[in-house]
Amino acid sequence: NRPDPYEVSGMSKMDRNPPGDVDDLLDGIFLVNTSPEYKEAREKLGQIEKDFEKEDEEMLIRLVKLKKSLWN
Repeated sequence: NRPDPYEVSGMSKMDRNPPGDVDDLLDGIFLVNTSPEYKEAREKLGQIEKDFEKEDEEMLIRLVKLKKSLWN
């Protein structure tokens, strides 16, 4: 099983304990976090998700190529 990208990237930690003063992060009803730590975690999450998507695609291609021999 794959690890949860949200946990691995640190995003869940950022959501539980956002860096900076929460008052500075509020924009109406939304929480806007512009800290470098949050940006780094968000970029890491994006990369992990891209890597998982690429792996999924590669495995699907392997399955399509393999299917010829599965039902013969």
